[in-house]
Amino acid sequence: MPDLEDNKKDRQIFKKAPRFASLGLVLFIVAVLAIAVFFFFYRFSAVQSGWSKFLTVMQPILIGFAIAFVVNPIERNVEKYYIKKNLGKKKEDKIKKRGRTLGVAAAIAVFLAAVVALILLIIPQTVTSVRELIVVIPDQLEAFQQWLTETAQNNSKLAMLLDKLNIDIANEDSFIIRWIVDEMLPKSSTWIEYLTTGVISVGRTVLNFIIGIIIAIYVLTSKDLLKATTKKIIYTIFGSKRGNWVARCFRKSEIIFGGFVIGKIIDSIIIGIICFVVMLILRLPYSGLISIIVGFTNVIPFFGPFIGAIPSILLILLVNPWQALYFMILILILQQFDGNILGPKILGGITGLNTFWVLFAILVFGGFFGIPGMVLGVPVFGVIYYILQEIMAHYLKKRNLPIELSDYKDIESIDPETGEVKYHTPKNMQTEDKKDNKKIFKKPIK
Repeated sequence: MPDLEDNKKDRQIFKKAPRFASLGLVLFIVAVLAIAVFFFFYRFSAVQSGWSKFLTVMQPILIGFAIAFVVNPIERNVEKYYIKKNLGKKKEDKIKKRGRTLGVAAAIAVFLAAVVALILLIIPQTVTSVRELIVVIPDQLEAFQQWLTETAQNNSKLAMLLDKLNIDIANEDSFIIRWIVDEMLPKSSTWIEYLTTGVISVGRTVLNFIIGIIIAIYVLTSKDLLKATTKKIIYTIFGSKRGNWVARCFRKSEIIFGGFVIGKIIDSIIIGIICFVVMLILRLPYSGLISIIVGFTNVIPFFGPFIGAIPSILLILLVNPWQALYFMILILILQQFDGNILGPKILGGITGLNTFWVLFAILVFGGFFGIPGMVLGVPVFGVIYYILQEIMAHYLKKRNLPIELSDYKDIESIDPETGEVKYHTPKNMQTEDKKDNKKIFKKPIK
């Protein structure tokens, strides 16, 4: 009898063993995640350093994927056109291979032509602008010194401040010479070091860019294989049911990223052209260089035009303060036009985010990842927002609750037992009110 009782106890323990094992696994995962989060915040500088090094190593690959992503629509359309025109004339495999080759060649050719055109536009404008600045700056400094002298004669506080700073404005050359001797020359070695580092960094970026173009060609050529590999990994990890949902999220992510990036590039080109034309009409200086700066920074949603406007205003301010004021008004009008008319028209609300979430994404991702975070923060948050919506919709559907956001505007409470939804205004009255409003608007005006 004791043996039988011991056997029963052993069997009960073995039956509970899987539960204990799963509970232990969950506790272990929670503990590991807690340690990881603690380490992330406690050693944030080390994490940032590691992340920066990882990005530096991965830079050519990331550039390659980015180029492939941008030019993929061109490749796809050329390939489809070639296959449509030649289908049935030769073997299908050969036509598909030739279509892919022609598509990749056309996409890379268009991309390189755009890069060369941009360089030919930027470099001459930059050289011209720098030459003009070299000519203008001494005269502007002299005018500033003269204004300072006249102001100090009528303002005793300013004269005392200049005297404390040991600035002799009576001597025409002392102000500029003292600035050169005291400020410029001691820091010349630091500036040379920065310049050398910058040249090396630019050289490395150019090399990574060339490698990135080669990677982009391979990515475009073998994109079907890469998609198949990704799907295989998804279904291996998540199975068929969850795998379908994950694959759908990936497709939605591609739509959000593709629509946002390509749409924003087109939007920025249009804004840059409009800025250039208006600056020529108003005869504002450095129109080419400033329009390029405004176009580039416009890729950043909402804050982009203002970020590009700051150095541009300083450049124009050296020539004419009134023209700088005109340019500020121009930027405000451009920002309003882009934010309210052009941007929504091109992007078409593809991210599914309202203005608050757009600002939230820019500030948060920009704070953590700088300029790249400000550019890509909106589509990334758009994907996160979509995934959260999908998860909420799944659980709401499971509990027989309304899914649409508009259904929750007038909800007063939900009965926890029956699941009945109570509204501030009865649902039938809402629909009747809407019908009445439609009838009123449909009546012709006498």
